[in-house]
Amino acid sequence: MKKIWVYLLGVLSGIIFVILFVKFTNNSNNSDISFFDKPGNAITIDCFGTTKAVKSFKIFQTLSNNMGLASGDDICTNDLLVLVYSNDNQSLYDNQTIIAPKGKCFRQIGIYKYTSKDNRNRTIPVVMLMDGDEVTEELEDSDNKKTHNSAYTFFDKPGDVMFDNSYKISRVLDDGAAIARGKSEHGSSYYGLEVLIWDETAHYYDDQIISTTYGKCFRQIGLYKQYNKTLPIVTLMDSQFR
Repeated sequence: MKKIWVYLLGVLSGIIFVILFVKFTNNSNNSDISFFDKPGNAITIDCFGTTKAVKSFKIFQTLSNNMGLASGDDICTNDLLVLVYSNDNQSLYDNQTIIAPKGKCFRQIGIYKYTSKDNRNRTIPVVMLMDGDEVTEELEDSDNKKTHNSAYTFFDKPGDVMFDNSYKISRVLDDGAAIARGKSEHGSSYYGLEVLIWDETAHYYDDQIISTTYGKCFRQIGLYKQYNKTLPIVTLMDSQFR
C-alpha cells in the first residue's frame, strides 16, 4: 500500500512540474538551442541510489514537427525535462511516448536555454534516440573549452577528495560550469555540500546527476567566489592521482 502512495505522489508531482514548466516556457522572453558537433553521453538518472539510463520520454508540448518538450514517465524521471529532437522524418505529437528499443538510447546532442517568466535562466538537454547504450564516449571538443574569470581560483595541484560521491546540478552558469548539491554514498537526497563542478569539455544541464565511477572520485581543484559566497570547485578525476 505504501508503494502505491509513493508512486501516485511521484506521478502527481510530475504532472504539476510539467504544468508549471509549460506555463513558464510559454511566457519566456528568450530561448536558444545549441547543437554539439557530435553526440554526447546517454541520458541517465539516479533512481533510488542506482544510476540507470533513461529508456522513455513522454512529449507534453511539440515545438515543431521534429522537436518537442518531454519529461520522463516513471517515478524516477518525472522531474527530468528534455527537448526531444528527431531527424528521421518522424513527426512528434503531444502525449506521445518514445521508448528506446534494445540497442538504442537517448543521447544528448545539445542544450536548450531559455529565460522563464520569473527571470530564471534554465538549461535542459536536447536528446535524440540513437544507436548505443548507457556507456558512451565523452564529448571531446577543444573548441568548446570553458574560460574562467576572476571568480575562479585554481590550485596548483588537486586538493582533498570530496565526501559526496554524487552531485545534482541546480544551475548552469553562463560559462558552462555548474552549481550542484552533493549526496553521500548512503544518502537518500541531494542536501549535501554545495559546490561548483568544473569540466572543460562537459555540457551540463539542470537536474543532471553526476556520479563517481570505478576508479574515479571528486576532488577539490579550487575556489569559486561570487556574491559573498565561496564554494569549492570540484572535478571528477582518477582516484589514484596524487
